Amino acid sequence: MKPIRKFSDIIKNAEPINAVNVYPASIDDIGWIAQLESELFTGKDVIPVEQLLEWYKINQTGFFIFKTEDGKRIGHIDILPLRPQIIKSILAGELIEREIKGIYLYTPNEKNLIKNLYIECVAIKPTGRIRAIALQSFLSNFSSMVSNICPVDNIEKIFAVAATKQGEQFMKNFGFTVAQEEDKRKDGHKLFVGDMKTLLLRIPDQS
Repeated sequence: MKPIRKFSDIIKNAEPINAVNVYPASIDDIGWIAQLESELFTGKDVIPVEQLLEWYKINQTGFFIFKTEDGKRIGHIDILPLRPQIIKSILAGELIEREIKGIYLYTPNEKNLIKNLYIECVAIKPTGRIRAIALQSFLSNFSSMVSNICPVDNIEKIFAVAATKQGEQFMKNFGFTVAQEEDKRKDGHKLFVGDMKTLLLRIPDQS
């Protein structure tokens, strides 16, 4: 399977470091994704493998894996095409990610109906420069990942919950704003929202 796009970067005044590739996830990656989440998150923020598989079987187009050039998996991205009533429940703070059922997702055959997306998780295991390269790869490939799910021009808003302080800072840097504070939400995390057109303008290079 070919990567969506290869993104290489060289830190200024440093030696070249590995490229990071973004691949569509296969069903064989789901167990690894669940294990990674259990290592990086705790409690209700950890999505069980059975639930990930349920989502994947309904719509696999939003599941992606980060790999280094030598093929090592270092992270993943899950983007869920949720139906409008489910987005409303998340906006109201009434629904946590563990309560999202497969039937709440649009199927690939319904891609033209999708208007909003929910970034369920961006998880990267390494720290330091490799993590920075992976995050830049996420940004560089963002439009391509969305187009794998549905027509990019259809999307109005992107929603995401940040489970960590690092996640909150990344959301803010990317151009997201806080839609709801953590004390108003069942999951205890801030909900972020970004206008799709604005987010695309914040990405420096998608060529």
